[in-house]
Amino acid sequence: MRRSRIRTQTLGVCVLVLLTSCGGGGSSGGSAARSGELDRCALLTDGEIEEAIGPHDPGSTSLSNEWGLQSCRWTATRVQPLEGYPDGWRDAIEVAAFDALMVPLVRQQVRGDPKADFVAGATYDHTYGELWFDCPGGRLCVVKARTFSGDRREAIATELARLVESRLR
Repeated sequence: MRRSRIRTQTLGVCVLVLLTSCGGGGSSGGSAARSGELDRCALLTDGEIEEAIGPHDPGSTSLSNEWGLQSCRWTATRVQPLEGYPDGWRDAIEVAAFDALMVPLVRQQVRGDPKADFVAGATYDHTYGELWFDCPGGRLCVVKARTFSGDRREAIATELARLVESRLR
């Protein structure tokens, strides 16, 4: 019995170490990344996010994000009052910059149509509002514009992706 509990505790620690060693910055928005790590929440400013989705929570890097510790997510603080929005819908922006070691695995998730007016090889997925692109430093990046209204979704993703790409150069 005792041996089993020790193995479980050890496995839990190993999983925790693996998950955190893959990731970037701290566990909350605006927190500085550990020395030598990328702070994904610093890739966009509050003003840029506000222009895209309005008032929002601070960016957050956490395991609950779509891409876990490899991304930062900002969520609108107000529910969309427009007719046709699902009850409780909040727009969100998520930016992921995958470490070079993760790129081969993550590249399998890339989907969408070529986006000729951005960096070579970029693709945009209209269904999910995801703009995927190779970014400096051997990373793979994605900007996801999770907006209920699709009218500006691609424009938002493109503008934010341009900013992310320029800041990683």
